[in-house]
Amino acid sequence: MTDIFLTFFSPITNSVGPLSLFPSLFVFSSLAPTLLRITVAFILVGIGYKTVRVGGGSTFVGIVEILASLLILAGFLTQLGVIIALITIISIVVKNSRNYNRPEYFMGYNFLLIVILLSLLITGPGAFALDLPL
Repeated sequence: MTDIFLTFFSPITNSVGPLSLFPSLFVFSSLAPTLLRITVAFILVGIGYKTVRVGGGSTFVGIVEILASLLILAGFLTQLGVIIALITIISIVVKNSRNYNRPEYFMGYNFLLIVILLSLLITGPGAFALDLPL
């Protein structure tokens, strides 16, 4: 009975490891969080700039968003920056939840940011970061 269970629910592997079309790309796996970190940082700088300049919220919140995005971009205190960014993005989602039918409040974009930020919180900053693993 256990053989049948293992046959259906075990990952597909060979003698070396998991099967992949391009196993040589696993060398660059530490770059994936780096790419996510840089992308999210630039998006958050834009959100913070819009909050400060256009008047989408208070100036203090916009400055905090920009500082959190700079922390994420540099990879310094990444988890703190991610937590601050998560709080601001979740507050945007909650504040605009009643306007989800309007095209300028597309919630899928915010949920994608939340998922990327959560993955950075869990996996860490990746390569080329100033955070040192303890």
